[in-house]
Order: sequence, then structure tokens, then C-alpha cells
Amino acid sequence: MLLEQRTLSQAELARATGLSTATISNIVKALCARGMATTRPTTSSGRRAVAVSLLDSPDVAVGIDFGRSHVRLVLASPGNKLKAERFAPLPVGHLAADSIASAAVLLEEALAESGISRSRVIGAGVGIPGPIDHKTGTVIRGAILPEWVGVNIVSQLEHALAMPVLVDNDANLGALAQITWGDHRSAKDLVFLKIGSGIGAGLILNGAPYYGHTGITGEIGHSTIYDQGLVCRCGNRGCLETVASTAVMIDLLSRGEPTPLTVPGIIDRANSGDAATLRVIDDAGMAVGKAVANVANMINPEIIVVGGPLAALGEVLLAPIRRGLVRHAVPAIGHGTAVVMSSLGDRAEALGALSLALGQNPDWQR
Repeated sequence: MLLEQRTLSQAELARATGLSTATISNIVKALCARGMATTRPTTSSGRRAVAVSLLDSPDVAVGIDFGRSHVRLVLASPGNKLKAERFAPLPVGHLAADSIASAAVLLEEALAESGISRSRVIGAGVGIPGPIDHKTGTVIRGAILPEWVGVNIVSQLEHALAMPVLVDNDANLGALAQITWGDHRSAKDLVFLKIGSGIGAGLILNGAPYYGHTGITGEIGHSTIYDQGLVCRCGNRGCLETVASTAVMIDLLSRGEPTPLTVPGIIDRANSGDAATLRVIDDAGMAVGKAVANVANMINPEIIVVGGPLAALGEVLLAPIRRGLVRHAVPAIGHGTAVVMSSLGDRAEALGALSLALGQNPDWQR
């Protein structure tokens, strides 16, 4: 509560948390003894009260997002105060060891830039574009990074970074970021869609991330759209990723071009009104809408937030997703579910990783 509000009276803390005033008093004394909070006399409704304020912490956490062709690293202190940010491109097909070494270099650069001692780093949260076996800490089949499958990513990261590490799927972290950093902190039921080289979904149910029985949820990219479609990397046919990922868009729009198109190139062409580009985006959006309609019919979310490298397209991408949702969902759900673009841009997954490291995911230990 203090992280969100900065200053509250002890009585307000008791009402907000449901804890007794005696328990609140003991916790506040402990926070003050550790140099984490301070108190001062105040008045509330004309009565004397004690105001509790959280002090800025010298500690920081690390958030790291590994993608198919990039690594992004951010530093922040408790209270979600960003301290530094670093980004580096990675070659497609990069090995886990090489990518982790790159992240370690970025961490040293970020600490040097912000003047923060390594001893103040409490740990790191890391996002991976694929399913994670949380029992073993390994990347399992279905990841956009096939070179990482079977790698014990947690142990390798902890060794290279010399700190505790928590790892999760990047879409799960994108969803977590929406309720800890984004515009949807009050949302209780939310779906985050990341559309990139792969397509994944993170679920917030009843205000907390949902992991399911084995920790593998939101694999919407492998929903079947066309029974006789292309063979997907997962082994099935006609998955959403075979018709709506950025890799497919690039392949379709690069035919006849001297060099392959890039995602920024797709965005530029769409903004200039190129008919072929707009058709490819429209088809992809409708397919995404069809797939997410099945999810919406099951959980009836309040809002669907779209993120990933195509976020700059805005309504060009959102409009066909909405049409696909309305066409394939129960009418009341299709028309009653908001579909918006993430305000966090391409930093959502890294910011969600920070939230994980800062202990802002109540369901992590499940």
C-alpha cells in the first residue's frame, strides 16, 4: 500500500489491509528500524494520527527480456522508479550462453551509468519467449528460441549474473506489467496478447497472473485457425502463428523485394496506406480476433491489451482484431470486451520482469 500511495496514516493502513491497528503499529516500527519508512504526527478527520511515509530504497531489481533478436534490460527501485535501461540486438538463432553473456554486459553498463553498487541489486526477473518448466527451470518445446530448449535457464542466469533469478514466459510478464506499471492496475480479469515472431497470451484472473496446473498457459499462438494450413513449429497444422506472426507478415510482404522487409518497414508501409500491407495486417488481425474469441468466451475478460513490436500500428491492427472478436465470440462478450493497445510499448515484458523481481506477483510461488 505504501508503494502505491507513498504516505498513509496508520489508521488508513489498517482499513486498507484489514490488519489490526496493533499489527500495523508493529510493522511500521520494524520498517522505521530498517530505514525503510518514517513517521510524523498529522490529523485525520480532526483527530491526531500518525502518517507513515515510505523512504526511497537504495536497492534495485533487474528486469530482462530476451527476444528472438534482442535483449532488453531495465533497473528499477521499489516503488517502480526506473534507474537505467539498456538494449542490444541479438542474431536470430542465438545460443543461450551467448545471450546471457550479453545480458551480463548490459547489467554492468546499467549499474555504472546509474552509479549503483552491485551489492544493492536484490535479484532479477527474466522473460523468455516460450513455455518454462517451473519445476526444473528449463525451457521446453514450443519456444521461439529452439536453441534454448532443454537449457536450465535459471541456473545459467544465476551463475552469469551472480544473483537470484526468477524466469517466466514473456507474455505472462507482459500481462503482469499491465497491472503493475500500465494503465490497467484496477483490472481484475485481463488478457495480454503479444504479437511478434511468436504469439502468446498472458492471463490475469481475479487480479493475479494465472498459471494453470503445470505453469503453461496462454499458448494462443498454437490455436488452430485452418485445419489444412501450414505446418507449425509445434507440429500441428494451421496454428495462429502460421498466419498472423510478424515472421509470416515479413515473408508475405518481402516477396519480390531485393531485401527482406523489417517490422519497422511494415509499420511504415501501413502508415503510408500500402494496400498489400494493410491487407496482410487485416487478415492477421481477424485471425487473432478469432483465436482470442475462444479465450474471451471462456473467461469473459474485462479488457484485452495488445502488445509487441506492432504496437505502433494502433487502430490499423486493433480494428480487425475487434472485428474477429465480435464475429466469433458470444455477442455480449464480443461487444462488452475492450480491446486496446498497451501503453508500455516494447518495454512491457521487461517491466513485468521487474515486477516479478520486486515481488509484485502474488501467485508466483504457486
